[in-house]
Amino acid sequence: ASKNPSEQYKIWRNELIAHVKEMEDVVVLAGESAAPHILAIAFYGIKGEVAVNFFQNNGIIISTSSACSSKTGRAGHVIEAIHLEEKFKHGVIRVSLGENNTDEHILRFKKVFSDFVQLLQRGKTHEVE
Repeated sequence: ASKNPSEQYKIWRNELIAHVKEMEDVVVLAGESAAPHILAIAFYGIKGEVAVNFFQNNGIIISTSSACSSKTGRAGHVIEAIHLEEKFKHGVIRVSLGENNTDEHILRFKKVFSDFVQLLQRGKTHEVE
């Protein structure tokens, strides 16, 4: 019998939250109280598009936060409302889980995420843009 999709999303999301919390210079914004299939993460000192491009180049589609306005370049009202530290405001990404995801996708995401954070920490952001 298959699990309730919402329950599976929660399991995966909590696994991803635990993985992200092991890293430096990254914060989880929408955590366990948020919708079970969505995870919002902010990177320190980069633009979210840099992360989106790196993940896309590694076969994973994520998005920048829908809470910012790309036209003005300013953080959106949701980001402002949670009083996110300035250096994190433009580095917000959104990860959405769906019915086509598998445990293998979650493992792959964690590996690509770790690779990305290691590049950031070594100051190699030019390699990911």
